[in-house]
Amino acid sequence: AGATISTKTIDSGTFLQTTIKANALAADGNSQSDVPLVLTPYYAWNNRGNSSMTVWFPSKSGLAVYDPLALPKESAFAEITASHTSDLDTISAIGDGQEPRNSGGRKVSRWTSRGQEGKDQWVVGRFAETKKVRSVGVYWMADRKSSVQFPKEWSLEVKQDGKWKEFELYTTDKYDTRANQYNVVHPAAPLECDAIRILITPRDDQAVGILGCQVQFE
Repeated sequence: AGATISTKTIDSGTFLQTTIKANALAADGNSQSDVPLVLTPYYAWNNRGNSSMTVWFPSKSGLAVYDPLALPKESAFAEITASHTSDLDTISAIGDGQEPRNSGGRKVSRWTSRGQEGKDQWVVGRFAETKKVRSVGVYWMADRKSSVQFPKEWSLEVKQDGKWKEFELYTTDKYDTRANQYNVVHPAAPLECDAIRILITPRDDQAVGILGCQVQFE
């Protein structure tokens, strides 16, 4: 009842879309009534443009999530920001806890700098409070079918007392780019900080990507 059916035309043909009224969860946690909801057949999902996709909708308000790409409560980070995030990807991928199968980045969310190939990038992960850091691991993405490749080099900085400082590596560690694993580094001495910053230099005319970042605390 109250549904409107329309025909969507694309280069390869047509399909039907249905528009109905639904309740939506607002950023403040309150419900918004009679919000238009457009339903597209699953077989035509790749014609929705650059956006996220929801297949199953919650039937109870308690199961609703305002932002499905928000960081989970279990994340090591309270907030993640970056110099640039491709419209095809999401910054929350760095701290969402999804375990990649390999560096190709299939079937998991990812952060990439596509659109700014060849440009230096940075990613900042802020903690909810000052933490004692035991190790930091970065799972780099490399995709033969795109411009996303392992970085030429990378390093870490930490934020202490409002200032960024060099992350001093443990004597046997190095900033590696091994495939299909977290590249883990440890501090040279006990370390307390409020955030970490990943500094990334890409290869010529290439973008960089991160599938996950693990921070172990003392």
